[in-house]
Amino acid sequence: MQRLESNLSAGSVPQTGTSSAAAEKRPLLLIADDDPSQRLLTRYALEREGYQLVEADSGLACLEAASRYQPDMVLLDAVMPDLDGFECCRRLHAQNPDLPILIVTALEDETFVNEAFAAGASDYIPKPIHWSVLKRRLRHLLQANQAQRRLQQLNQELEAKVQERTAQLACQVADLEQLNRLKDHFLATVSHELRTPLTKIKLALELLRRTPLNEKQRQYHDIALQECEAEIQLINRLLDLQSLEGKDLGSAVAAIDLPHLWHSLIESVQQCTQARSLTLQVGDLPPSPWRFYSHPQLLTQLLKELLDNACKFTQPGGTIRLEVQPIPEGVEFRIGNTAQIPPDQLPRLFERFYRVPTADPWAQPGSGLGLALVKQWVERLQGHIRVTSEAGWTCFLLRLPSLKPSGRT
Repeated sequence: MQRLESNLSAGSVPQTGTSSAAAEKRPLLLIADDDPSQRLLTRYALEREGYQLVEADSGLACLEAASRYQPDMVLLDAVMPDLDGFECCRRLHAQNPDLPILIVTALEDETFVNEAFAAGASDYIPKPIHWSVLKRRLRHLLQANQAQRRLQQLNQELEAKVQERTAQLACQVADLEQLNRLKDHFLATVSHELRTPLTKIKLALELLRRTPLNEKQRQYHDIALQECEAEIQLINRLLDLQSLEGKDLGSAVAAIDLPHLWHSLIESVQQCTQARSLTLQVGDLPPSPWRFYSHPQLLTQLLKELLDNACKFTQPGGTIRLEVQPIPEGVEFRIGNTAQIPPDQLPRLFERFYRVPTADPWAQPGSGLGLALVKQWVERLQGHIRVTSEAGWTCFLLRLPSLKPSGRT
């Protein structure tokens, strides 16, 4: 036993830079006991188990040795001069909460046991020491501490990976937001640039119609005018998809005259149903008074789009059904038509440019933007929309809350 200080000694402690790989794997234990014979017995028992040992003969020496050697575990006598084991345990625990501390005491009553654990002890063992019990507890505590350290290491590695991945995702999100802004700017710019010449082309075609044309020329003219109007409608819808972003609708919210809106919708859809030989079923308008606030322009566009969509995709001889009713938070519209949509297509109906596949994809003209616009309008009006298709009927259920205009209490 090599004497380091007047009250501190060390046994086979590996020296810095000279320890072998095998020695580095051997746990280092700090024995703190003021009884030399007890330390000797403990050293004899534990060195045979392959442990490295450091000894301290007082509480203060124990604190110094723990700071100097960074042991894997401390065997601490409860009763020592200058600093008892409980206070020494508290200080050790404060310096390193993860350090296993096994208090060795002849005091086994509940008060002392509770004090030991309150001071930060991992476990305790009574005197006289049963060496087989001590060895098992040492192995258990060291294994538990190693597992805890490994878990902490894994948590730190995981946290580092999460932070790294979060930073990567943040960069990707920023890039996507930038791309989205560029896309919106490009889309708005191109749409504006296309709408101007198309408007001039349409005007020229309308002027051309006033000139004498033979039958074949008139057919070509009508085709050109129809395609020009379709392109203008597509551009207008693309602009509509951009126009609502970032706008506050509060100042445009107003009381909705539902009877007037209801009759206006019926009149607009009647022209389509008559042209396509469709049957229109209209539910009764709930009796007044009925106060409802929303954005008049968006609400009208939204409902007309759903009605136009129903007319367009209802076969001649089919039926369109229109219903409205109050709900506690606002109003509910139901727009149904005799048409069947495959269940696997329903989730994609509101995607931009998506059209339900058919044998003839161009049987009904369209851009695939109508329902995408509907979805955006509904979200701006803070409502919900869902679609069902069963038993030969497709039904759009639209629920809109009554909004609060700016300055209204």
